[in-house]
Amino acid sequence: MDISRNYSFADLYRAAFDKEPSKKELLDLFSSPREQINATVKTWAGRAGWQTEERVGVDGQNYLAFFPKYNYPARRRGASKG
Repeated sequence: MDISRNYSFADLYRAAFDKEPSKKELLDLFSSPREQINATVKTWAGRAGWQTEERVGVDGQNYLAFFPKYNYPARRRGASKG
């Protein structure tokens, strides 16, 4: 299973900033050019301690997949260790 498919931009934002993203923040991200989205993902992932992995989509564009370094959902910032 591809662990990176389990996380949304909102999950990454929460892990990076320890708060909920506003609708405007997410809409601004979604309406940005791909290069800007990837730069934002890289910044947020670095702040959250998550990893990124470059992928090429079926459209030929480069995307950054993101996921916690330990690949365990409970390791996200703010999540309890169970």
